[in-house]
Amino acid sequence: MKPDESRPVPNRLLPWIVAGVMTLGGLTVWWTQSNYEAPVDQLVDFSAYHYGVVPAEFEYDATGAHGPVLTADRPYWRVFVDRFAPSPAFVMIQGGTRDEADYYALALLREVQAKNVTVSVYLKLMGGELDKSAGLIWRVQDKENYYAALASALDDQLHLFKMVRGVSTELAKAPIKLDVEFERDELSPTGGWHQLTVEAKGPRLKVWFQNEKVLEISDAALTEAGRVGLATHADSVAAFDNFHVQVGQPIPTATPPPVSTPIN
Repeated sequence: MKPDESRPVPNRLLPWIVAGVMTLGGLTVWWTQSNYEAPVDQLVDFSAYHYGVVPAEFEYDATGAHGPVLTADRPYWRVFVDRFAPSPAFVMIQGGTRDEADYYALALLREVQAKNVTVSVYLKLMGGELDKSAGLIWRVQDKENYYAALASALDDQLHLFKMVRGVSTELAKAPIKLDVEFERDELSPTGGWHQLTVEAKGPRLKVWFQNEKVLEISDAALTEAGRVGLATHADSVAAFDNFHVQVGQPIPTATPPPVSTPIN
């Protein structure tokens, strides 16, 4: 005889159904909470400082066999004046020139930990012999474990790499046009400033240079939330302005290029 589908569910099944619903709900809450990151929208433009100050928003360290290069017991990251900067006139410069291939000077933003993050900065290469590169770092676990995207004026390449246990591995690179302003015969339209942007979402890593996407790859070596910051390589001297960090925000639209006319 065909069973009567209109009959209520036997009472003995109800506890199992309720338990299943509660378990599913608990898993949903756990998944949501474990992947939730508090929204962040922080811009550091160094306008609150004056020349020579070490910006307090950052902590400073270095990858490599030696510690950070210091002068007067302070890191070589200082506030500098550049009237052609995106937000004139104060910027941050990394002026240490340790010519070691394994040396990366790091400036880590305080109080921000994120896994899925968009970071952006304007950078200006100012010199170097062993290298002339600078850029962004993210998912920083410590000074020997992080992702980095560095723009190099030495070989006109954007280098994307991971640092794991102090050993760097290049993941991808792309050609870019980047000059050291002081090596030019005439002033460039942007005064030597270029915008670099990185979006990290799960294993997907995307990099923009001058608002043009130049790299997109997947890598799952570093999956945990970490700090974000700035970096230079070896004896590279570089300046930075408008360091922008966004968590839980849409990808920023293109921003106007720096104004080439200095302030009065």
